Parts: sequence; structure tokens; C-alpha cells
Amino acid sequence: LQVVVQEGKLDLIMNPVFLKLIQVKWKLYGRFGAWLLLVLNFLLNVSWTTVSISVSVNRQSPDRYAFPQDWWRVVLVVLALLLTLGEVWREVQDILHSKKMFHLRQQWMERRLQEDLKCSHPMWPQERRFLLDETKRIHKMRGSYSQDLWNIFDWLVYSLLIASFSVHVTDVLQPSASLHTLSLRLFSISIILLWLRLMKHVRAFRVHDNSKANAMMQQAAVILQVEDSMPRLRSFYDDQYISKHCSPLADDCDNITVNPSYHHEMGHIKAEIKETLDQFLELQNQQQELQNQQKQELQTQNQELQNQQKQELQAIQAELKELRTLVQQLLQNGNDQT
Repeated sequence: LQVVVQEGKLDLIMNPVFLKLIQVKWKLYGRFGAWLLLVLNFLLNVSWTTVSISVSVNRQSPDRYAFPQDWWRVVLVVLALLLTLGEVWREVQDILHSKKMFHLRQQWMERRLQEDLKCSHPMWPQERRFLLDETKRIHKMRGSYSQDLWNIFDWLVYSLLIASFSVHVTDVLQPSASLHTLSLRLFSISIILLWLRLMKHVRAFRVHDNSKANAMMQQAAVILQVEDSMPRLRSFYDDQYISKHCSPLADDCDNITVNPSYHHEMGHIKAEIKETLDQFLELQNQQQELQNQQKQELQTQNQELQNQQKQELQAIQAELKELRTLVQQLLQNGNDQT
């Protein structure tokens, strides 16, 4: 599934095996993990939006924070920083896991190619050339993390947030109108991109009739993201569920009988099947009768031929007897004359 998502094979993702695998993983932990990431990122967006709005409030005092009435602003800033650090930590985990999986896959592919090279015959130099070209292509491969533009967009947003917060902290420590204006502008750009980033976590919930393959690809990508960024989430579920309950897969079909249109459709299908079977049986009976009739005719003809042959043999035997009698009489007459 990971290779199919990395290569973007929309035709393979619609294979019934991959569809069922996505469905099972989505029910196990994919849906909960996707909602959890969506809620965390929504809280991140709300917290940073509130912080930026509070920063934009003009105050007569040179102090950017007036205590104790602005304690809630500090809480919001701390909450936004914690959520941002959590997102950055998950991104770092994704990078490390992606590099590890990429190196393992690269080593496996190189090992397979080396085994094929050992078995290549000198009579077919194009085979060896192809394997060497594949080895070079593997060395030039890049990891899947950098190929996903959403990851690049994430780091862009994090960089803008860090820059905005750094300018804001500088403005708090050394109040300045220019720094205050710069922090507001940076926060404005960051908040817009931050809300656009939320689309990354809702892509698994979009299903269009004309793009089901793309929707399944996005859902599979979110499942892989949950597996990479939340490895502890999978520990709460049975890691042997697929091998225990889906090999072989038992699917209950009783739930389809609740649809009233199902009975009408099935009745029509059964009538067509019965009509087809009746026609087949009728043709088969006619063919059987024809075969029996031909068989009887052949038996009758054979019997007539046998009877005719017997009559002819009997006539020949009778004629032979007569000839024998005549010969004996002639021989006897000749003896009497001598």
C-alpha cells in the first residue's frame, strides 16, 4: 500500500484487495487518527489566530502585555507553542521514519538486482545493461517525504510562525512601532497559510463520484500518515487483526436484504436465470432425444444388415450343398460306367 501511494498508481489503488485493506485500517485506527490530527490542527489554528488578533489590538501603554488582566494571552501563547512543538516533533518523526524505510527499501532493491546480476548470462548483454541501469536509478531515488508537497508547505508555515513569534518577542522586549507592524504582517500571512494547511487533514473525508480513485488514494495517504506520526496509536489495537480476521475474509451478506429494491432486482435476476436454465434443459432434452433416435436407427440398420448377411450366407451354403451333391452324383455315374 505504501509503494502504491508513493508511486501514485490510481489503477492499483482500486484493486479489491487494496480497497478492503484501506477499509479495514480506516475502521481500526485510521478514522480516529485522522479526526485526532484534524482536532489538534484546528486547535493550533484557533490558538494562533487568537494570539495574532490579540497582538493587533492597539494599546496606549508601551507594554505589550498588561498583567494580571492579560494572563489568558500568555496561556494562549504557551498553548500555541506546545501544539506547534508537537506538530514539529511529528514532522521530525516522519522524516526519520521515511528515511529509514527508504534506505531499507533501497537496500532490498539493490540486493535483488545483485542477485539477478549474478544469474545473468553473457549471451544476453542487454539484460545486464538493464540491471545496471536499474541500479543507477535506485541510487538516484529520493525519499517519499520530500516528494509530498504538503510536507514542504508544513515547514513553510512553521518557519513563518517561528519568524512571527520571534519578531513579536523582540517587540515585547524592545517595543517598537516598526517591529509591531512587521509582526502583524507576518502573523497575517502565517494565519492565512495556517488555515490553508488544514486542507491536508480533511482530504481523507472528501469523496467525489467522479474521482473515487483519487479519494481512496488520499485516504490511504492519511492512513499511512497516522501510522508514521502516531505509532503509539496502533499499540491500542490488535496488530494481528488482519491475519486473524481477514485471512480468509468472512463477509456477511445478510445486510443487503434490508434494501427493498434488492428483492425486486433479485427476483428479476432469478426469473432470467430460471428462463435461461429452462431453455438450456429443453435444448439438452431435444439433443438427447435426437441422439437416442439416431442411435436406434443405427441399431436397426445394423440389425437389418446382419440379417441380410445371414440370409446370403445361408443361400450360399445351400448352393454349395447342391453343388456338392451334383459333383458326387457325377463322380458316382462315372464310376458306374467304368
